[in-house]
Amino acid sequence: MAISITKPQPTDRNASGDEHGSNDQYVLPFAHISAADIPKVGGKGANLGEMTQAGFPVPSGFCVTTAAFRRFIESCADADELYGALAAVQT
Repeated sequence: MAISITKPQPTDRNASGDEHGSNDQYVLPFAHISAADIPKVGGKGANLGEMTQAGFPVPSGFCVTTAAFRRFIESCADADELYGALAAVQT
């Protein structure tokens, strides 16, 4: 089975609408995450947020958002080389 890994597309604006984003868009505490945030934090993060808000015993925590990942990749000089190496990996 081959793994498909694609480089994220650069974005001009983050979810808050500004060019560079703010730290609060890069990290979200579980208490501020809902199912609507799946594009920002993924399914596991959204579920942890939903369980926290529902009162389940979830340890305090946070999610690093997809905006943070994109910002990191955009600033990484070796990103193309990294994605090329990852694309060559097969399991």
